[in-house]
Amino acid sequence: MRFSDFGRRTRRWISVAVALIITAVVFAGLFVLINLHHPLLHDGKPTVSQPISTAPSLFPELTGRVVDEAQLLSEDEKRELTATLKSLEDKNTDQVVVVTVTSLRGYSIEDYGLRLGNYWRVGTPDKHNGVLLVVAPNEHKVRIEVGTGLESVLTNDVAKGIIDKNILPHFREGDYAGGIRDGVNAMLLVLTGGAVEQESVVKLPTP
Repeated sequence: MRFSDFGRRTRRWISVAVALIITAVVFAGLFVLINLHHPLLHDGKPTVSQPISTAPSLFPELTGRVVDEAQLLSEDEKRELTATLKSLEDKNTDQVVVVTVTSLRGYSIEDYGLRLGNYWRVGTPDKHNGVLLVVAPNEHKVRIEVGTGLESVLTNDVAKGIIDKNILPHFREGDYAGGIRDGVNAMLLVLTGGAVEQESVVKLPTP
């Protein structure tokens, strides 16, 4: 064997070794990136990615007792509703929030209302006495979402009765403000000891 042959083979093996090292470095980098996106728990199992359902972009910001994302109410109407809802909370700590949304973000109104209530955490922590009146005009739907602490008072049947008798007649005439106002007044009557009657999901008629 001549020295020139040995030199060529040595260079060949060096090239192969360098290629293997580069490959190993690339794979190590990919492994680190994967772990950054999927951190491990102590038991070595990957954590579950945060579900999209909890993303803040799904929900309007809770700015007060009336959140009018769909812009169905005038400033005066919002002030009047806010004062009415504050008086209820001052009286018995029950928290009612009116929310109008431009979209249900692909969810059913039942699912969206539940997720929104949990995200906003309406009601006091010890009593779970929050209520949402959710109006989605573009999907033609309305719902009364009730916290567990008030389910025995503002039942599904009672909520449906309020929607059917106090809210929908106004909505059918395009009077969203009137329907919301009368719906809120009926809910407050129930929550302060009055009564109304009769599923809290009703599809609104197409205008």
